[in-house]
Amino acid sequence: MEPEVISDSELENLSPPPVTFELNFPDDWDTEAVVELLELGVQKDYKKSLDFNTISEENLNKSFRKFYAEAQPKTLNKRIQSMPESMAKEYHKNSLKSVRSAINRHLKDIGRNIDIVRDKDFKLSNSMLSAKLKFNLRNRLSHPTQHHPIISNSELQKINEFLSTKNNVVALRFKVWYALAIHFVSRGIEFHQQLSKDSIKFVKDEKGREYLTITHETHQKNYQCGIENSSEESEDKIMY
Repeated sequence: MEPEVISDSELENLSPPPVTFELNFPDDWDTEAVVELLELGVQKDYKKSLDFNTISEENLNKSFRKFYAEAQPKTLNKRIQSMPESMAKEYHKNSLKSVRSAINRHLKDIGRNIDIVRDKDFKLSNSMLSAKLKFNLRNRLSHPTQHHPIISNSELQKINEFLSTKNNVVALRFKVWYALAIHFVSRGIEFHQQLSKDSIKFVKDEKGREYLTITHETHQKNYQCGIENSSEESEDKIMY
């Protein structure tokens, strides 16, 4: 379905009043797809193709403001199978935030000194995104976040029994994978593929007990090691 075009007066009505009560495009969408979709929306407004390398911050802010308000799923067939149709017509809050993050990364990749999440120049568009999410929540259009199901105790017991199997090289391999994940991974699954035979080091503590440590840092979903990270590792992780 085509995104609904919202007029300037409707945008003003959607925006929060001066005093107000404070209360995934999908993660697998790549940046190019997000950028292409945004360009289509901008063409309606400016009658020309958007160039992220040259567009002014003022025009980009206006584009995002309209984009956040109008963005809707193209097809509803699969979505209405898992949620009411009224909710299916709206993107989840995490999807819209993921779009913003993806475009922000794209701008950094092409060398633009712009932060559409934190810069004051984008306060107008971010206020619209906030208003859109509050509007959906207030009107019961915001569907809850879908979490992975909790592993039951019986299933955990089966996993433990398999990992404890003797004389089974496959079980041993999975046990090592599991132990490393439990002790060294905070989020994401990129950790193991960054390891080599030189990544693991055995060390002894002051009491002579041997423990394992990783010899180099690894990037994960929310930790890429740049100075822009909001938090840093407070201490090295170890495994006895």
